[in-house]
Amino acid sequence: MEISAKKFMRMQPYAHKVTEVEEYYLRLAGKLAKEWDKIGALPSLSDAQREAVVLAVVGYFQDIVTDAGIWRSFTMMHRHLYGKSIPFYPHTDAYTIDELNLDDLRFMIWYAIEGQHYHNFNISPLHEDIERLAERFFEMLDEVYEHAPEARTYNLKIGVDPDDANDANSIFELSSWLFYHCYFLKHAAKIAIANAQIEAHEILQKEGEKAAEKIQDLLDRLMLSQPCGPLALPIGQWVEMMATGHLPHSKKTATATREHPLYTDFVKATGKEIAFFADYKTLQQFLIEGMGWEAERGGIFPNLKPHKHFVVLANKAHGILIAPNVAQYVAMPGNALYDKTAARREAHTLLTERGRCPADLIRYLFCHQLLPDAQLPGDTTGTLLHENWDFLARLYLQEYYATEE
Repeated sequence: MEISAKKFMRMQPYAHKVTEVEEYYLRLAGKLAKEWDKIGALPSLSDAQREAVVLAVVGYFQDIVTDAGIWRSFTMMHRHLYGKSIPFYPHTDAYTIDELNLDDLRFMIWYAIEGQHYHNFNISPLHEDIERLAERFFEMLDEVYEHAPEARTYNLKIGVDPDDANDANSIFELSSWLFYHCYFLKHAAKIAIANAQIEAHEILQKEGEKAAEKIQDLLDRLMLSQPCGPLALPIGQWVEMMATGHLPHSKKTATATREHPLYTDFVKATGKEIAFFADYKTLQQFLIEGMGWEAERGGIFPNLKPHKHFVVLANKAHGILIAPNVAQYVAMPGNALYDKTAARREAHTLLTERGRCPADLIRYLFCHQLLPDAQLPGDTTGTLLHENWDFLARLYLQEYYATEE
């Protein structure tokens, strides 16, 4: 496997300028790549995929050595949300915050592998080859950690004040690099970026030489509107954490105190906040007879006719939501549709497939422990999924799940 200098430089903040420091980290990437070839881990990955993983690991190392703040921001927010610095691996006394860690490398390798696929959860973060690779990379990086040069150009947060309008240009440039080029955030935003690239290609074909401005506008809007990174945060929050070293200001607004009338009607009709319906016919019958809705020609929700196994959830603030093809996974008294085998085999897809299940229902089911038999492929205990379900939903579902912190 060869490491492309061009691809390496694309990940650097100043891609047009190759200094001795960049040359040092490029050589380091080459050494890691050769070591990977030697130990033969994860042979199913292509050379291009393995190259991307090596570049992500080197990006993490540059970040840690320089204290660029990207990794620090991630672990800080992860601790805030979940009480430990990174997902999957138990917190131990050997873990040192903001330093080189073996568990960091385990996670980075897994995360970068996932970033090369559009089908989610391709490999367990506990896979033995990830362990082998992380241990060897850690040995190599630990040998040079104390003497590795600081990549000063990598530290773009210096002098940036998120609250100062005069820093708008610097903030925008930092945001753009983080979203599209840095080693960490872009992997989770891969689908949004890929869709934008398709749209940009269509604009180019249609507009020709006049397309540049429209394409740039498209990319800018994407960056400012879509969450990114494994925690699905807006780019502004990543910049704020990098620049200040603190958690971002909370953007949450007060929730409505008035009970939604649909919630009231649903609970009155069922006596609970959640109910299950085998098919469209029984669902529509309930909406008409139980909720008092008017029948409509063609059906109330004709798009739902082909589906079955419906869950209806009532929320005091939002009313009700209807989710097809979910009820078979929910272990709850009174749910005759529950299928333990299907839950073990497929329930994890609620977290890994976009549009599969509404975010509010995901949170309700996990917070109320109604998916006890859900498990990730390769983990028959279910521990990996149930201890990291919110993180997995953020990572894989992104804008379908993200909330303001």
